[in-house]
Amino acid sequence: MLRALAVSIAYFLGAELGFALTPQPTPVSTLWPPNALLLGALLLSPKRSWPLLIAVVFPAHLLSELNSGVPIGMVLSWFVSNCAEALIGAAILRRYIDGPIRLDSVRRVALFVVGGAMVPALLSSFLDAGLVKFNHFGTGAYWDVWSTRFFSNALATLAIVPVMLTWGAALPIRVRSISPRRAIEAAWLAVGLALVCLFVFAEPSGGLAMMPALLFAPLPFLFWAAVRFGPAGVSFSLLVFAFVSVWGAIHGRGPFDERSIADNVFSLQLFLIINFIPLLTLTAVMRERAEAVEEARHSARQLQIALTAARMGTWEWDLVGGSATLSPAASELIGLDRARTYHQFIDQLVHPDDRASVEAAVLCALEEDLPYEAEFRVKNGDGFRWLHNKGIVLRNSDGLATRMIGVATDITARKFAEAALLREATLRESESRFRILADAMPQIVWTARTDGQIDYFNRRWYEFTDTKPGPITDQTWLAVVHPADRSEFGAAWRSCVATGRPHETEARFWSARHAGYRWHLDRAIPLRDDAGTILRWYGTSTDIDDHKRAEQSLRRSESELRILSEYLEQRVAQRTAQLTTANATLREEIDVRLRIEAALRASEERFAKAFRASLDAIAIVQYPSMRIVEINDRWELLFGYRRSEAIGSTVDDLSIYASRAESDDVSGCIAAQGFIREFELDLRRKNGVTLHAVLAAETVAVDGQPCLIMMVRDITERRRAERELEVQRHELAHLGRVALLGELSGAVAHELNQPLAAILTNARVAQRMMANGKPDEAMLREILEDMVADSLRAGSVIHRVRGLIRKDDAIRQMVNPNEVIADVLDLAHSDLIRRGVSVANDLSMSLPEVSADRVQLQQVLLNLVVNACDAMADNAPRDRMLTVATAEEGNTVRIAVSDRGPGVAAGLIDAVFEPFVTSKPQGLGLGLAICRSIIGAHGGRIWAANNSGRGATFSFILPVPLSATAQASAASLRVPSLLEPAAS
Repeated sequence: MLRALAVSIAYFLGAELGFALTPQPTPVSTLWPPNALLLGALLLSPKRSWPLLIAVVFPAHLLSELNSGVPIGMVLSWFVSNCAEALIGAAILRRYIDGPIRLDSVRRVALFVVGGAMVPALLSSFLDAGLVKFNHFGTGAYWDVWSTRFFSNALATLAIVPVMLTWGAALPIRVRSISPRRAIEAAWLAVGLALVCLFVFAEPSGGLAMMPALLFAPLPFLFWAAVRFGPAGVSFSLLVFAFVSVWGAIHGRGPFDERSIADNVFSLQLFLIINFIPLLTLTAVMRERAEAVEEARHSARQLQIALTAARMGTWEWDLVGGSATLSPAASELIGLDRARTYHQFIDQLVHPDDRASVEAAVLCALEEDLPYEAEFRVKNGDGFRWLHNKGIVLRNSDGLATRMIGVATDITARKFAEAALLREATLRESESRFRILADAMPQIVWTARTDGQIDYFNRRWYEFTDTKPGPITDQTWLAVVHPADRSEFGAAWRSCVATGRPHETEARFWSARHAGYRWHLDRAIPLRDDAGTILRWYGTSTDIDDHKRAEQSLRRSESELRILSEYLEQRVAQRTAQLTTANATLREEIDVRLRIEAALRASEERFAKAFRASLDAIAIVQYPSMRIVEINDRWELLFGYRRSEAIGSTVDDLSIYASRAESDDVSGCIAAQGFIREFELDLRRKNGVTLHAVLAAETVAVDGQPCLIMMVRDITERRRAERELEVQRHELAHLGRVALLGELSGAVAHELNQPLAAILTNARVAQRMMANGKPDEAMLREILEDMVADSLRAGSVIHRVRGLIRKDDAIRQMVNPNEVIADVLDLAHSDLIRRGVSVANDLSMSLPEVSADRVQLQQVLLNLVVNACDAMADNAPRDRMLTVATAEEGNTVRIAVSDRGPGVAAGLIDAVFEPFVTSKPQGLGLGLAICRSIIGAHGGRIWAANNSGRGATFSFILPVPLSATAQASAASLRVPSLLEPAAS
């Protein structure tokens, strides 16, 4: 209510000021503030308060107008025109400017000048001038009143509304935010502008004040306000300039002549309007530039913070001069100062093994105009540091590469982590293969850590001791050793572990199978790295109990000793050979593990590069939690999430799936079969934009945890192109109905597809029969005969189509109309099935032949069949019946095609064969005109008639040569009686 009261008071004071600025006897003020004040109030208030504001200014309008002696009719008329102008301007600006109305951009200034000042003043001036003449108020002509009103209201809007918009409710804040220095500068500006305006416009006429050039004296102060104080300063200065200059023009002061006040006022209005617009535009341009500069600084600061946090640095390579320029961070990472050249960097800093790949990446970027990306090592003291470089090539207007810019990232920690993971995975795989081999060996195999703690026995150990797998301690495995051998056996093993010598000792082990102790030869060798450090112990325990028993027997008998000696030597040789083979196998396995480790390391590097450089978005997701473990750059670009946002979040947290149903389908498919192939669905980006994509997923194990590698390919543009192509196909199908050859393509394609599909099916059946062994020759012969028949069928269709589309000159020959009808129905068979049209034949079986061009006759019949099908498109499927009839009438043959459509309109029945006359919404009207031309060339006649019930019949007759009349009775053709739609 306080705002409404303030608007009412301001309106009253503005009206009083407007009357003071009204030169007599003109009924329109030179500068009329009430309209501008009301417009500014509407723009600063919500739309719901507009009726209240208009209501509260009405009493102020009445009071001011009546006090000035304006008739009541003119008072009401001016209130209508004033409100109309304010409402038009407010509606236009609210429509095209979102949020608060500010004059801080060129677009908003242009909208304000055109939509807030010029257009409302232009439209309301017609109403105002008409109301003045209607009320017989004043003595000026209509166009004089209109022009005075237009320029007065436009000038008032340009002078007053910007002050209200820029100061408005923020006046206390603006006053408090002004620094003392700015306040002093503003005071100097105000005093200078006031003094100049008073000198130019308040001085009596005559002398120096009469110089017209003095009109431009305030402009320096206005430019000062625009440059230093923006929209708020320049709008206030323009307001002061406008009121002082208008007052001087009305009272004949300054450079104005008292004898022509109207001309002076008109010139001043034009002068002010022409100067106000560029000054407001200048402030908007400067404000936009200041905001752009500040935004650029903010972006640069953010970029620097991001690069520093990510341990990244920027670089620039001058391809013409050969020098490189690096940021401090990049200089620290790469170890290259600003004076070094690119070739010095390659030769002196890049690892020799990586130079070729770096140069190849640079050459590819330069020659193929692709982004540059390379991973390489640079010298870092006594060692090397891994870097990941990415960049682009900049070219001049002639396409010549002049510069390359990019970023360098330190990936040393990631490379070390990847190498450690690769080694761990390789060792796990090698360990698994070792255990499989050990379980297959006939002797006990075991391994121990570097401290001598045994951590693995093969299956032979558990079978021999009849124990279950579990934690292995010194107590558990020493309990199997004979009590008399434990101390010596344990001491020998600890001594070998301490010295690193190979272990070999004999001891008795408890055998659950034999229910007693058996002698074993226990051997172990250490596995060392390149530096000689022991990594692991590998050992075997060979059953030599039989050997021991033989030794005891030899002590009892010398003869038995010789016999048993040979036997034992043979057994020892066998055992030794087995042990040697086992040791060789173990050494080979160790060598294989080392080679596998190197191969896996290279494979992991290739996978990492392929993962990062893939054109598809790839994510590694834990299953079944669906928590994202890793993503590539394409995934970040496609979905708009940064790596820090995506990694650790679940797919549901990021709302990747556009619908819950598709998310459930993906989860169900993975749970059922463990993978996904080419699954199309809608996905959602971070900004909410939906994209259509193809999803593929594969289950893998990462660090022993089940994971999914999910690949997403964006096919949004492809699907959009397919939809656009589908629309184009529909339109081309319409054009194809105008031309006969276009109609044949779809029908013939289906006719060819059936025999070709049958040939393919029979061929695959024959292949399976051949693969199963001895095939059934009779069945194979039957399959081959079917393939030959289908091939002949396809060839027959191709032969008929080739004859129909041939561009040869018309050749007259004797043809049977029933045969031509049969060919046409065969060609249109698939199209009839697709449309759901049934065909009934009423053919005379004794028709004489006629002299005609077979191809042209087929064209006429096919046009009539297609038109009939189109006419029945809106019928129910059971009510789509096409009838083809032939009959002999004297020396002519009549052929008729009937349908059950709506029939031909009465106004078109005689003109339907004229060019460009058609009843189809999208037809060109050329088909029937071509048919009439063909039939006329054959000496016949074609016409159309509506059926008595429903539909229409198109008939034509062809003359029968006299020589063919006698042969008509002998003609007998096989013609299909009814073609019902069937699934194809």
